Amino acid sequence: MKNINYKTAAMLLFGVFVLLYSAFLADITSMSFDSLPYTYEIENNEVIFHPHHLFYHVFALLWYKMLLLFGFGGSSFEKIASLNIFFGAGGISVIFLMLQQNFKLPILRAALYASITGVSFGYWYFTESVEVYIIPLFFVLLALKFFFDEKPVVYVALAAGVAVLFHQVHCLFGLAIIITLFFSDYDRQNKLRNITIFAGAYALIIIIPYAAVLWHLELGSIDDITYWLTLYHHEVNTWVEPHDKSIIKAGIGFFNSLLSPNGFFQIEVVTDWLVQLFPHLNMNDDKYLLRNYSHFTSSIYLSAVIVFGTIYLYLLGGTFLAIKKITIDKKAWLLIIFLIIYSIFFTFWDPTNPEFWIPQATLLWILIAIYRKDRGKYLEWMILAIVFAINFFWAVLPSQDINNDYHFAKVKSTDSIVGKEFVIVEYRWVTGIYFNRYSDLKPLIIKSDRSDTLSKYLDRSIISPNAYALLPDTLSHDLIKISKNDFDWYIRK
Repeated sequence: MKNINYKTAAMLLFGVFVLLYSAFLADITSMSFDSLPYTYEIENNEVIFHPHHLFYHVFALLWYKMLLLFGFGGSSFEKIASLNIFFGAGGISVIFLMLQQNFKLPILRAALYASITGVSFGYWYFTESVEVYIIPLFFVLLALKFFFDEKPVVYVALAAGVAVLFHQVHCLFGLAIIITLFFSDYDRQNKLRNITIFAGAYALIIIIPYAAVLWHLELGSIDDITYWLTLYHHEVNTWVEPHDKSIIKAGIGFFNSLLSPNGFFQIEVVTDWLVQLFPHLNMNDDKYLLRNYSHFTSSIYLSAVIVFGTIYLYLLGGTFLAIKKITIDKKAWLLIIFLIIYSIFFTFWDPTNPEFWIPQATLLWILIAIYRKDRGKYLEWMILAIVFAINFFWAVLPSQDINNDYHFAKVKSTDSIVGKEFVIVEYRWVTGIYFNRYSDLKPLIIKSDRSDTLSKYLDRSIISPNAYALLPDTLSHDLIKISKNDFDWYIRK
């Protein structure tokens, strides 16, 4: 790549990753928990404004309608997911330009580390999903590039503010910028002016759209507005109290942002440990994905993970030692403050979810590229090969076949049910929507784990007796357990 200039290299990287992500767009949506429900909402014009990712549904809907208008083929899921693909590939190009222009890395090395980021599990998989995490990350990376280019802080505020509008959690990034402007030597003579301009522009970019949506939704009282803005806290509160397992859970989330964890579900001792650590999580879909893989492949997976972990810790250790020994410039200050704030927050907010560790994983690849003293090529190429191989063969490739989708297979097992009018399911968000999409049976949703409530729903005066029930064992009161194609179902006594 010595004869290629940085602009051509950036465009080539963008094209390569658009092709890679498009070629292996997943048929399985359940690995990304919200993908199918979001697809269902967007194609049916539901839930246009969500408080925690205000712009995503709107822009995804506009994108979807535009592709329909111009006659593009493919399923609804493929059309909507393609929006993420362009932003994901764009983010890789921004990382490359950052490393090459702002940190003066050779073109090949900058492209190599940008590519490692692009095939890391969290970044790759959520780029190919109908999910809300990749578009705001693109704008975060763009804001970093503006900051490193020493553009006026209004540019930084614009990109950072748009990131918040696509996902509320990136208000943490705004905090990182303000702290950096205050403590670093970035334009020290105009420190207070820059902080004031950034904070003002940043607040306006966020507040004006939110105010317009609140007016549209006709939320009049302070209590209603507060409840809506903090909806996740009320509906799916995932705060974790500090305890001896907090770091372990955060480590699992971070690991999953780098490598697919699916290979571990082939190893019984690891699966048993995870079940003990997370007794309330259902891991059936993870186990089902690789059910046809042999024990030999689990040995290959485990060996590759160990090799990767050894090299990664070596690179990471060298990076932190290098940072400690040299004077940290204004560019690195923002990366380090950003990394610290996000890592602390997500250690206590839904720490096992890989999507919340994608920014931190991306930042660490950038820092390794910048500060690692040993600049031999072989370890870096080996890292790229291992990360790509693990995530391709143990996640992306099996996700090409929808028959590897646990929820799809369970729903399709009802095809053999004759003379039944509908199925009772306990949870709409995944199972109910799978029935809406892939079955002729109409789902009846219940939201309770109490047997008396279940009995009420099963009463002949409430519903037809012609129903099967898909429910946990704890809800099987007054039901007879049967099996259909290796899946457990329940029917009235």
